[in-house]
Amino acid sequence: MKREQTIQKWTLELAQNRIKSACILLALLLSCALAGLRAPLISTIPLLVLVPFSCQLCFGQPLRILLYALPCGIVGGLFAGSVAGALFFVLLSLLGAVFGVVSALLLKLSRSRTELPLKILLPAAAIALLLIPSYASFNLFGNPVGWISSAVRANSYAAEHYPSDSIAFQGVTYDSKHGMHKAVFSTPLGRETISFDRRGEIQDSYQDALSIQFCAKQAEFVRGLLLPVENSPLCVSTESDEPLGITQFQLSNDPPLSADERKEALQLREEALGKLSYTLSFGEFSDLPTVVSKPELIEAALRFQQTLAEQGVPYRELTLTAADAAGNIQRVKFSPTTQREEIKSGYRSYRPDEK
Repeated sequence: MKREQTIQKWTLELAQNRIKSACILLALLLSCALAGLRAPLISTIPLLVLVPFSCQLCFGQPLRILLYALPCGIVGGLFAGSVAGALFFVLLSLLGAVFGVVSALLLKLSRSRTELPLKILLPAAAIALLLIPSYASFNLFGNPVGWISSAVRANSYAAEHYPSDSIAFQGVTYDSKHGMHKAVFSTPLGRETISFDRRGEIQDSYQDALSIQFCAKQAEFVRGLLLPVENSPLCVSTESDEPLGITQFQLSNDPPLSADERKEALQLREEALGKLSYTLSFGEFSDLPTVVSKPELIEAALRFQQTLAEQGVPYRELTLTAADAAGNIQRVKFSPTTQREEIKSGYRSYRPDEK
């Protein structure tokens, strides 16, 4: 009878151990897979530490947890995309398991101690062992609060500045180098990001890409407009010190919109054009300007200003440069409202090494 009871007890314990082992393995495997796959939002939770900690509290078996952490870490590392990334992930998995298990052991040990210093120090040490790797995880993969905040703020910003059918939210990534969450959007130009730095300033790569296209297109337009006037090679570049605040519709002179929407889009386009500053250089390349005399440069500037005014091209400022016979750089700068005498008096010549 006792023998049968002993066998039943062993069988029950064996079954319980197998269930515990299966639960530990499943929990570790799932946590490593989610972390390795960079699952949205979930991957920002330090699962590699919290799951071993929870397993140790619930099931015990610290050696088994540490043993399972290695193959589970390898599984998660398969999603890293590189050998170095996989090895790094395996190392993180093992370290997370060690910190989590030791923290749980210290916490359990504190319950059995009656000495007041140990009742205080052991839980404090356990909490520290959880916080240290969690802080490291937040610096590597981001944190849930930052993820949610970035998603909400970026979607609100996108809804305010872009048509809903031109941009779609895809998720949030974390830039560990700059400590910044970046919301990822699908746009007509590809995958772009919108983020907010610690000062609250917006970094909108979609707007940057649109602005680059807009400036390049307008530079080519102005070059084609002024080239027949001078009948000489011109190199044109465009930039703006202010945000242009455009959408893909401002890239077109005739956006596919309704009458009211087209009117608004073209108005925004005119405002964006008025923020552009042009730099024109005589010659095929801006760093190798053609030799032009001072009177020729000033007369060219006057003709360019007149042509742009006749064509109704808004702009903020235009700088015309050329070389002189001595190898110096000549420069004339003007805006749409600059008077003829001001253009002449604004002429400047300087050596190429001067700033």
